Amino acid sequence: MRKLFWTFIKIGEIMKKRIILFIFAFILSQFSGFIHGAIPASERAALIALYNRTNGDSWINNSGWKTPPLHTDGFAMPGTEGSWFGVKVGYSGNVRFLSLSNNKLNGSIPSQLSNLTHLEELFLSNNQLSDSIPYTLGNLSLTVLDLSDNQLSGSIPSQLGNNDWLGELWLNNNQRSGSIPSQLGNLWDLVTLDLSHNKLSGIIPLSLTNLTAIYTLDIGYNCLYATDPTLRAWLDSHDPDWEAHQDQCGGTTPSVTVISPNGGESLEAGGSHTITWTTTGTVGNVKIEYSTNNGSSWSIVISSTSNDGSYFWTVPETPSTNCMIRISGASDGSPSDTSNSTFSIVQYTNVARGKPVLVTTNGADDYQDHVGEWPSDATDGSLNYQSVSAGIEDGCVAWVNDDYYQLMIVTVNINLQGAYKINKIRYNMGNCQFADSWNADIMESPFARTSTNPGTSYSGAWTEHTGDINASSVVIKFEKTRTMWKEDWLFIGEIEIFGSPITNSNITEISLNRTTLNFGGTTSGIVGRSQNIMISNNGTGTLNWSVSENQPWISCTPTSGTGSGIVTVSVDSLGLAAGTYTGTITVSDPNATNSPLTSMVTLNVYNLNQTSVPFGDFATPIDGSTVNSSIAVTGWVLDDIGVESVKIYRTKGNDKVYIGDAIFVEGARPDVEQAYPNYPNNYKGGWGYMLLTNFLPNNGNGIFTIHAIATDMEGNHVTLGTKTILVDNANAFKPFGAIDTPTQGGTASGRSFINWGWVLTPQPNYIPTDGSTIKVYVDGVNIGHPIYNIYRADIANLFPGYSNSYGAIGYFYLDTTAYENGVHTIQWVATDNAGNTDGIGSRYFTIQNTGTTGQLSLSNAQWTLGDESVDKRVSSIPVDSFGPVIIGKGCNWDSMPQEIYPDEKGDIHIEIRELERVEIDLGCSQWRGHHVIGNRLKPLPVGSTLDTGRGIFYWQPGPGFIGQYQLVFLSREENGELTKKTIKINIMPKFKE
Repeated sequence: MRKLFWTFIKIGEIMKKRIILFIFAFILSQFSGFIHGAIPASERAALIALYNRTNGDSWINNSGWKTPPLHTDGFAMPGTEGSWFGVKVGYSGNVRFLSLSNNKLNGSIPSQLSNLTHLEELFLSNNQLSDSIPYTLGNLSLTVLDLSDNQLSGSIPSQLGNNDWLGELWLNNNQRSGSIPSQLGNLWDLVTLDLSHNKLSGIIPLSLTNLTAIYTLDIGYNCLYATDPTLRAWLDSHDPDWEAHQDQCGGTTPSVTVISPNGGESLEAGGSHTITWTTTGTVGNVKIEYSTNNGSSWSIVISSTSNDGSYFWTVPETPSTNCMIRISGASDGSPSDTSNSTFSIVQYTNVARGKPVLVTTNGADDYQDHVGEWPSDATDGSLNYQSVSAGIEDGCVAWVNDDYYQLMIVTVNINLQGAYKINKIRYNMGNCQFADSWNADIMESPFARTSTNPGTSYSGAWTEHTGDINASSVVIKFEKTRTMWKEDWLFIGEIEIFGSPITNSNITEISLNRTTLNFGGTTSGIVGRSQNIMISNNGTGTLNWSVSENQPWISCTPTSGTGSGIVTVSVDSLGLAAGTYTGTITVSDPNATNSPLTSMVTLNVYNLNQTSVPFGDFATPIDGSTVNSSIAVTGWVLDDIGVESVKIYRTKGNDKVYIGDAIFVEGARPDVEQAYPNYPNNYKGGWGYMLLTNFLPNNGNGIFTIHAIATDMEGNHVTLGTKTILVDNANAFKPFGAIDTPTQGGTASGRSFINWGWVLTPQPNYIPTDGSTIKVYVDGVNIGHPIYNIYRADIANLFPGYSNSYGAIGYFYLDTTAYENGVHTIQWVATDNAGNTDGIGSRYFTIQNTGTTGQLSLSNAQWTLGDESVDKRVSSIPVDSFGPVIIGKGCNWDSMPQEIYPDEKGDIHIEIRELERVEIDLGCSQWRGHHVIGNRLKPLPVGSTLDTGRGIFYWQPGPGFIGQYQLVFLSREENGELTKKTIKINIMPKFKE
């Protein structure tokens, strides 16, 4: 019964305790008939002490406790304790459960409860209990302790950390004070921790990060602080509002916020920078530290300085791109804040130095040690130019004129020898002085504009400005205006430019997965589904892209981003006449070598009475086949406007019973994409649904007819086909089950997304309860095994009598930030004690994170070589006709790895079944892979991973993939020549007729 209540967690929301209590009451009712002999005298005494200390005679329900005949102690006879309200006695003759929540208990908790040495779950919530929590409760082996919604005071006993098996701890809505004991970090199995709405204070212990199983965390509405960055990140991921809800501190909660450097800055080693910050509440002196390794270690800038919001910092001579600043209270380190992201300390290189190579006045004559003239009788707004003479005298550009209102512009053009990332520009104005009656603006392009006041004297000082641009030339523009006659001087002395050469290591190159998009719509405004363009970077620099469209009926979201990203494209046909319309989406980055790239959008608009109904095919399972466990229900469908859904039904008499919605899978049916090139979403024409046949009537045994019905955007329904199958789970012997989260076609995000699922296997076999024989695969790669052996009522009731019926649930923490945003596959593979293995619940899900650059499962959309792209040259690349590949396939690897050689055309042929995993060792590293559709190179299929470092390709095709798929892998030999391997994978139905 361990962790009995942990698994009643509803994904996506915090489990409400009323549900726990309801389920607990249900369980009590199921066991109410089991009354055992007398419990140990010490346990009976503990129950009586609880009754007496909490005014049991006034409880809402105390039935059974004093039912005649009575013992000499005034309570019902020994042996009846199992019938006392709220008490449950196990088969061992010991008290196992005690639930008296919502029962008007009034008083304190007796320490004698520690005599209930076999107690697993204690519920005393929503009563009127006061005083402290007995520390002796730490001597028990509880899995659930719920003391919430009382009036308990005092500190949290550190001894509670001794409950190694504790899965849920509810202490919220009390009057608890003091700090959180660090010993709570010893509760490795803790899933729920709620300490909210108390009077707790102080620093949150770092040991809480040891709670790797935590799912529900709430520490709000106290007065708690966290100083360690790792702890703060952990808290933010599990209880995002924890800090905002610390409202028990009296007044404004003390806080500190780093303003600069806060991430992205580039500071010169040995230069200077003003560190700035803000605070709220009462914060004394602050300590400032810096890190050059992303916070792994810290060095002190100053141990204590006034909290005045700024500190002049001499930047250390330690170049790094992973720098951070941390500012905290000088006395105890609280409150604290660090830079939001890393900044850089760079050692600038002098790129150019010297006097201007070209000086012009307003674009007219060249001035370098000679005198010229301004344009005569020229106008520019209110500025009037007449007979202006200018020249260089004593190192200054001299301007003498007797007009009242004049402007002088000096432009310096500097051509660099190559492309550079420019970090700093500085110049020397010499000993010249602007006259008292002059205002001078000095524009330093591209970094800044500085206004000088009348009478400013430079006296040889250097003025510098920093930034971060890519350029091969620099233009610096100086402007001066005056409002009365005066001779004045503008000196342009030495100019220095600092930066670093741009090499291939920081070049950016835009890549788009789609260069054409087709849409359909009606004159009444009905349009097909939005479509996505995936933007990625084929270079190694930072891609800063922007998107624009040239037609008002096209809409793109978002319109800018950094790194890889997904742009959603939609159209609006309302108001357009019937006909064909074209437009262009432009993706650009001024620093990318191939900017801009475009994608052509075609919109076919129809009158509503001219549209067609959907058409397609119902492919698998094979009609008349015998199946069991999980099967892929697949096919394809297209429509001139767009397909709204494909729904799966089964026949029940003359009716149809809904089973589920299929998922449209990009790239699943390349044959359909080529056959119908102009249809909307033709690349997502393939659809698939994973059907666990065990959920069908009679535990999935009998003959069933399956229907696939497509609906288009206009509401037309078409039956794509029916399949009659014989389902035989009675004779199945392999493990079966399902994945619950992520949902089919659902979204996952964050570093600790919980992947829930369940696994059973037919009797007499069993699944080891430590979960070691269950493997989690994402995009065909094994990433670990789940925590297993958790109870869930629905599975236990649906599948009674299996060895693991009361512990079929498992969960796995998935770090989605390690993966690229987009569609992925996830599957469990389970093996029982007899060695039987099968896949569990393969499904598609979408990873969507912001501010991350996950790299796993990356699929290159285009690979460039010099000035030509591989998709234009791939046919001319020689085939590696001699080197074999080594493949393994299936879930249990019961077949020996095979060596497969190319045929006479150089193609390698591999055959697998639906949903079957394949692993291909290409023989060497540094391959680049593509899915070949027609004459175009596309990203590798959904559900695959190419490990370029090891040269291994993994693929776990999800439901919907059926037929032949051509992949090409490119590699560069030691002599610099390219070679390719062409691999054709044929996916056959899982079950034959």
